[in-house]
Amino acid sequence: MYYVIDEVACDKCGLWENSTSGALRKAGIFGRGSGRNGLFILGDFLYTDDIRLGMPFAGKSGELLGSVLREVGINEHDSYITNVLKCRGMAKISVDQTRFCLDNNKHDTPKEAPRLLVLLGLTALKTVTGLQKITDRRGILFDAEWQGQKVKVVTTYHPNAVLRQPKLYDVFKEDFRKVRDYLENVNYQDLPEIRKEYINSESRFFHWMHYLRDHPEIEITVDLETTGLSFKKDKIICMALVFEGPDGIVGITFLTAPKVGWWHADFGNSKIMELLVDVFYGRKAVFQNGDFDTKMLWSHGIYVENGFDTLDAHLLIDENLPHGLKFLVTQYLPSEAGYQHKINDQIGTKGAYNSLPTEGLLDYNLCDTFHTHVLS
Repeated sequence: MYYVIDEVACDKCGLWENSTSGALRKAGIFGRGSGRNGLFILGDFLYTDDIRLGMPFAGKSGELLGSVLREVGINEHDSYITNVLKCRGMAKISVDQTRFCLDNNKHDTPKEAPRLLVLLGLTALKTVTGLQKITDRRGILFDAEWQGQKVKVVTTYHPNAVLRQPKLYDVFKEDFRKVRDYLENVNYQDLPEIRKEYINSESRFFHWMHYLRDHPEIEITVDLETTGLSFKKDKIICMALVFEGPDGIVGITFLTAPKVGWWHADFGNSKIMELLVDVFYGRKAVFQNGDFDTKMLWSHGIYVENGFDTLDAHLLIDENLPHGLKFLVTQYLPSEAGYQHKINDQIGTKGAYNSLPTEGLLDYNLCDTFHTHVLS
């Protein structure tokens, strides 16, 4: 094939041969912008317009990125924008190829060490951090290594993904609002204090159940951990309640299935069941996805009404956004973003919450309930 222009700044791997746009070939296209604001934006590879104009993010994806930066108040020219791969990509690019490109082009970086590195898309995320899912980390500030030093990192979707799925636009924009807040040293509001108690005796269980029974005016936020998603066959393994106590917000959590060394609220115990029924009878509780939790409680003989549901509330705000609790916390409680990763790291992608050490399980249950309480 004949190329009108054949500019090959780097031919250390075979990918430069893919860097074509019609009759034009360019490779080794590096970053743009000064980086003086401390922001380093890293995408995946070159696209047709990038090759034609000789700079990264030159086409529709660059227009979208620039528009969002302007909307949230970040100066595009004061940022440094580049890709992990300086050539045209292919359908499948190995992490080895992208890391090789980064290692051999270490000059493609702002003069000053970046304060914040934004990774656009899965290729950039895998190359820099080794992580495999954007949805697990997007919008969350975490630490990573960049050229031998620790940097703060945020990952979000690539603009091309947003162009293909416009419903991602609001999430993409919100992630860059957090980027702006970090650069401007915005401090997020601290969450209210909570008194946590992991109940490990019948006496403490009865103490709090009697308190709630005797104060029916108190609103309760409830969350369950279960052995599965079928209320017909699965069991509740622990329960957490968050409410306004005599001295502020209280969060209690307790097992409902046996674990060695721990007391549990045995649903086969008539006194325990009678008290739980009394506590919840006629009460409208706060849930995250109460449709599931209420059915699970009903199937165990505990009747409770689904009052305020954060899932329903946020669906009304924007039905296009994801509405899992992890997403909502990342979106609306930035200081708490990423709290679930510690648990997920312990149980793995196919693990079950029931396999966690008891304190870890109870803490996770209580954290979910507290965040639901705050979001409501």
